[in-house]
Amino acid sequence: MKHIYEKLKSSCGASMIFALLIFVMCVLAGTVALSAASANVGRYTHLVQEQRQYFSVASALEILQSQMDDRVETNPIKVTVKYVEEEKWWYEPDDPTTPTTYTLHSEPTTHTLKLEPAFSDLDYYQYQLLENCIPAEWRTDWEALKTGTSPPSFEKKYKVHLDESTLGASPPSWAKSLYPVDVTVKNGADDGNYTLEMHLTTEKGGGYPLKVVWTGEAETDTKTETETTGSPTDPGVTHDSEGKRTTTTTLTCTLRWSKEDRVITFE
Repeated sequence: MKHIYEKLKSSCGASMIFALLIFVMCVLAGTVALSAASANVGRYTHLVQEQRQYFSVASALEILQSQMDDRVETNPIKVTVKYVEEEKWWYEPDDPTTPTTYTLHSEPTTHTLKLEPAFSDLDYYQYQLLENCIPAEWRTDWEALKTGTSPPSFEKKYKVHLDESTLGASPPSWAKSLYPVDVTVKNGADDGNYTLEMHLTTEKGGGYPLKVVWTGEAETDTKTETETTGSPTDPGVTHDSEGKRTTTTTLTCTLRWSKEDRVITFE
């Protein structure tokens, strides 16, 4: 017992114990550092992947927006309506026994509504344009023209991806950082308006799912032309006593989805 006590009191192995203690502390510190570094590497890798997904979706959205803007200029969603009114006019003498003065009379004969494209060829938004843009005085003719049901709602799917072959023999480094993006396009949940919905997400991992909604805006342009046969001014030897007048009113409705009107949310 005395021998063991003397061993514990001895200072011969103190430096070794101290060195062992320092070694253990260094091991623990190194382990903590390696764990933190490993966590940071994983977090950085995840962050890079998230950024790639975000920029892929954002880039696809801007490409599609550009195509929508170009379509307004080259091939817009529009419908043209022509409302044709015909009336006849004639002069009658104020006194049939002594026809020296005359009064101009007129009465409508026909009125028709013409569509371009035809009703059977209307798509969903062209039909909505007609429903919302036709003047009240044309409604009766428009209702009579509905020979079939309205075009149904729609949903279409697309894939947006970068074609590296268009970038030349040596594509830039960022070309491989963009993921393909799955896109679903459909009309809004409520019928009767111009709302367009677009859902975008990366093909790899389904990251950064975006929902983009455009309310849509209709632009209208009206032009009126009149054609008259004869001269309904003053009756006489040099003027016709009766004729016809045709008035054509052309209404053009165009739909636009602008970048300023869109609302973006994360799903």
